[in-house]
Amino acid sequence: MKLGMIALGDNRNCADVLLVLRYRLGDSLQCSAAPVAVPSALAGLASYVLLTGYSMQPKTHIRFLPDEPSSVSALFYVEYGIDVYGWYTHAEQGSFCAAFFMLENFYSDRSSAALYRSIEDDVYGPWANDSASTDTEIRCPLPEPVRHELERIQSNFMDEWLFFENDPAASRELLAYASHRFVIHAVNVKSRKLNRLEKTKTSWEHKTPGIDSNIMDFVQKHWRLNEKAAQQ
Repeated sequence: MKLGMIALGDNRNCADVLLVLRYRLGDSLQCSAAPVAVPSALAGLASYVLLTGYSMQPKTHIRFLPDEPSSVSALFYVEYGIDVYGWYTHAEQGSFCAAFFMLENFYSDRSSAALYRSIEDDVYGPWANDSASTDTEIRCPLPEPVRHELERIQSNFMDEWLFFENDPAASRELLAYASHRFVIHAVNVKSRKLNRLEKTKTSWEHKTPGIDSNIMDFVQKHWRLNEKAAQQ
């Protein structure tokens, strides 16, 4: 495994970065003010976010099928090297799922890419490897600074684009959907954003310029999260 050297003068910062390193390498690493040898890709993302306050720039993909069978799919993601980190949600009539995810080695060898995702809609909770043959729970593979940043992006993404059916503040959205005779799902695109979607015969979509549409296709193909009843 390729190693890189990073200097962490603050032991608290070092401890945060080592959370992800211990997940991959075991508990042999210790904090030190001296340069620490770490896997360059993992250390690069974790330390850069942590030490510089870097804000990730997400790309978003929203797909709305207004006609029966109606559904809503939405995700954002950020890229770092050959890996992808993000959040995905999908709702159909009577079903709903949402979780954070990581695509490991997605831009290296697609055939060996692995999908990790949070079991619940909680980046800090237990995760699973959907590319494995078992459903064994694992610790979150993301470093703390990246978890925090994904949680921040997810909050902004929801505020801008989506609303939950059972949100007490969603009464105007529900009336707007009723006026268009759209199916209301557990999660929906905000009515003021519908005109931002590019309309085709089969779907309405929004894609950030330069987005890789293969991300949503890969996530939907390999996602094994049991769909929950449409409730929060």
